[in-house]
Amino acid sequence: MAVTKQVLRLQSDQILEDPQVGTRVRLKDLVATRAINLLWVEPAGADRSITFKDPTADDSVVYENLAQTLTNKTIDTPTITDFTNAQHDHSNVVNGGSVDHSDIANPDATDDHAQYVRVAGRASGQTIIGGNAASENLTLESTSDGTKGSIVAVDNILMSGSSEVLGLPAIPSGATAAASKAYVDTSISGGASWKEVLLTSLQLDSVNNGINQAGAFYLVNTAQLGDTLTIDDGGSADSFVFAAGSAPNQPAIGASALASMTDLASRINIDSAVWSAALITTLQGINPTGNVVIIYRTIPAAVTTDRIYGSFTTPADAQFIDYTGALDYRGSTNANLPGVDPATGNFGLGRILSALEPNDTHQTRAEDNAFVWNEDNTSWQLSGGAVVLATSGSGGATVGQSTFDSDKGLLVTAGVAEVRVDGSSVTFVGGALAVAGGAIPFGTSGAGGATAGKVTADSDKGLLITGGPANAILEVKVDGTTVTLNPSGELEATNPVLPTGLISIGQLLTRNILAVTPPTPAFISSDIPVQDYIDAATTGQLFDFVVPSDYDSGDIEILATFQMTTAVGASFVVLETAAKLVLASSGSVDTATFPLTTSVLPVPATTDITRSVLATFPNPAGANYERGDTLQFYVKRLGADGSDTHTGSWRVSAFATRYAGQIASRLMEFVGEAFSAVSGTPIPPSGFFDTDVPIINFSNVTDQAASSLYVVPDN
Repeated sequence: MAVTKQVLRLQSDQILEDPQVGTRVRLKDLVATRAINLLWVEPAGADRSITFKDPTADDSVVYENLAQTLTNKTIDTPTITDFTNAQHDHSNVVNGGSVDHSDIANPDATDDHAQYVRVAGRASGQTIIGGNAASENLTLESTSDGTKGSIVAVDNILMSGSSEVLGLPAIPSGATAAASKAYVDTSISGGASWKEVLLTSLQLDSVNNGINQAGAFYLVNTAQLGDTLTIDDGGSADSFVFAAGSAPNQPAIGASALASMTDLASRINIDSAVWSAALITTLQGINPTGNVVIIYRTIPAAVTTDRIYGSFTTPADAQFIDYTGALDYRGSTNANLPGVDPATGNFGLGRILSALEPNDTHQTRAEDNAFVWNEDNTSWQLSGGAVVLATSGSGGATVGQSTFDSDKGLLVTAGVAEVRVDGSSVTFVGGALAVAGGAIPFGTSGAGGATAGKVTADSDKGLLITGGPANAILEVKVDGTTVTLNPSGELEATNPVLPTGLISIGQLLTRNILAVTPPTPAFISSDIPVQDYIDAATTGQLFDFVVPSDYDSGDIEILATFQMTTAVGASFVVLETAAKLVLASSGSVDTATFPLTTSVLPVPATTDITRSVLATFPNPAGANYERGDTLQFYVKRLGADGSDTHTGSWRVSAFATRYAGQIASRLMEFVGEAFSAVSGTPIPPSGFFDTDVPIINFSNVTDQAASSLYVVPDN
């Protein structure tokens, strides 16, 4: 059946209010065949409204399939799925193309591109890496123009690791331009290469072929008793303890800092197998007085941890220069000597032969000279570039300079060498040496010599000249009684002088000192009696020694045979010794010549039996005592002294005296000290003279007697 169509015609002033239609509204004019179709998807999800706002002017409707240009439209949150026809090709700013940074607002507000260098700087700094494969470079160029500028570094350039500045030109462009090593090597001192400044030429070792590591040390004031300096190479240490007198590893304190330093250098040279030392007097840059002890290795080493440290009563008195890590020895900054082992080296640089290069040149501060390493004859030589005057002195003078021996008649004055003449017996005639007066005098002899300028012989010393000018003869004077000539023409003594040698005598008896605590009796090996001088107290005893008839001359020494009751590491016992002279030769008592004297005795770190010299009592030309005089010796241990560092007892088994005596066909004297009673006769009472010299008193009223035993000795 055909569809029925209903035509609705509306006039211009008629409307359809809320018409109910199907899914399509077809508008078609009556004349044309074109139409507008409004389509809905069926079924609709919900009721929809389409609003046509009053555009206030004629406008066009946007079509889905029709290409149209949109103007003055705001698109809020669009989703664009195809840019094929968008014409957004970034060809210019309008089309979203190459966007210049000048068109970006505030590009420095954030740092979103950490992979690029930021010219204005970046927090924590920046790292620029040239490549990412082996051996690639980072090249900096001032400009691409052919006329180059400079790459300017405002701050210091710090090289790290093993990096170096390479590629410097063969010849620098000016006085302020950097120079290459090759340029310096060929330009200074005729090809010599200048190296580090050293303290002294003593570091330049031509025997062991190297440069010895060294340190600088000096005293502001004289050392004090027990002050200690230790030199340590990390494997072994040498300690030097300042004492009243010079002894192994004990430099003498002396009256001044210079005296203490002088003996310290001497003791290091004598006592150490590893170290040497020298007192230098020309290093005012380190010590205003110029006096500095330079301590250096005896044999150079490639790598060391050489160091010095010590314990001083006044730390500021001991000064040193810390050369740890220093490239040379220019440093002069003083510091207190470390009180304990720093464990790291504080000496300066050193080198062995393999590290030396031909023509290496070193300036030395003490001598203000330059020395060159000569590899051809493996020695250090004074550089030809150093301007030094020739010198003269006893035995010559400074090694490496032109020097002349003044003991051999040569002198240098203001750099000019000349022969030394006395102007009396020898002079110059026409520039040649000549005997004064031109005569050849006859030899003479006389007391003390004879006429100056002649060949003379001293008749006081056994020489005579006999004969006249034609047959002058020099001969030995003999008296024909004590000295004569044997048939072979040799001198011979008719009464030979007795030979001498050292003699030791053990002391049989010791006695207490008035008002001094005596040592404690003890035994070793169960039954050998000894005396214990204890720690932390003052203990002492005395004994007499009669100078025997076989005493010849020289000093008398006091020795002790002892052991320490406990083993303590390197330590000391402080002793006080004195001697009173009961002079039979002059009938007087002398207490002033040998007063109480303190000394420091190094003791073993074990309990081994030891024999040491405790004190020496000199007798120059026999002025202090003679044969038959009595020397009363006093020995005390000051166990409470701060320098007495051993905590055990000083256990003495015997005291002895030692002297130079006549050892052939000599008289012997035995001193009997242990007196006993004589039957039937009172023994004389004991007493003192000079307050504390023990004696026995024989009465002038009653008979008294005492006896003593004497054993005839093997000699």
